[in-house]
Amino acid sequence: MGKVLYGVDEFGEKLEGGVYITEHEMVKQRELSEKRRQYFRQMQQENILRIDFTEILGEFYFVNYRKLLKITNDNTALAFRYLYLCTFADKDGKLSFKGKDVLHKDFKRILNLNPKTAGSDVAELENYNLIYKVNDVYYVNLEYYIRKQKLPDEFKGKSARIIDKGVRELYEQSTPRNHAMLGKIVPLLEYINKYNNILCTKETVLEFDYTKIEPLSGYEICRICNRTVENSDRFLKELKHFVIDRLPFIRRVVDDTEYHLDCYIVNPYVIYMGSRNDHLEWTFKLFDLRSRRKR
Repeated sequence: MGKVLYGVDEFGEKLEGGVYITEHEMVKQRELSEKRRQYFRQMQQENILRIDFTEILGEFYFVNYRKLLKITNDNTALAFRYLYLCTFADKDGKLSFKGKDVLHKDFKRILNLNPKTAGSDVAELENYNLIYKVNDVYYVNLEYYIRKQKLPDEFKGKSARIIDKGVRELYEQSTPRNHAMLGKIVPLLEYINKYNNILCTKETVLEFDYTKIEPLSGYEICRICNRTVENSDRFLKELKHFVIDRLPFIRRVVDDTEYHLDCYIVNPYVIYMGSRNDHLEWTFKLFDLRSRRKR
């Protein structure tokens, strides 16, 4: 065991107190920390207009998945319903549905749940302070949600771009029983590569060169999602059953010729982790989206 060192975690954030790690682990942490700083500098230097992304992907918002995951914990159905609710929020967080402000009585219709479940979910969301009301009109908390291009510091490295239309398509084709399974994407968000949406190890989420990315296997994805590895094939098949614009929610890409890849990629029409349009090119190629016109 190495000597006591004060280090940083895999995201470059300071660890509380001293921890026993080896010199090799410290070197790896410093490398990851530098990659993280380079990524943030790149985000700050590039002046990418929001309209570019909306033309390609449609309207979107950012969710602070680190905070959301801490609060919702294992309640993945609630997490997925929250992601869906946020698609109806404006830049101030105010919820509106079909042109009208959202009141308590509207949640049953919006979430398409029975009154008891809808009431319970709203109570939990309010208890967690994910939503709140002002003069009976509901808002989503801007600590977890933001709808603008420039991210505040507390969102950087901890947020995902959520595409309104993609999440709505997922929600509307699913049943309440499916919500817990679809919400499994929340614990997976911190494993999505920042450039091409490949599900990979935390150590390679900031790796641009796809040949250096360490993809997650189906078994590893199931373990992160708290599903038994014995049912990994079934779980991944169920996820791929849900489609957005005729494309699967999650797709396995196996290429033994040009790119030599075997990985799982999240559909960018639901979630995109990157910050540049040209970084979408690789993801589009894998999903055969480049020839598609604006939706």
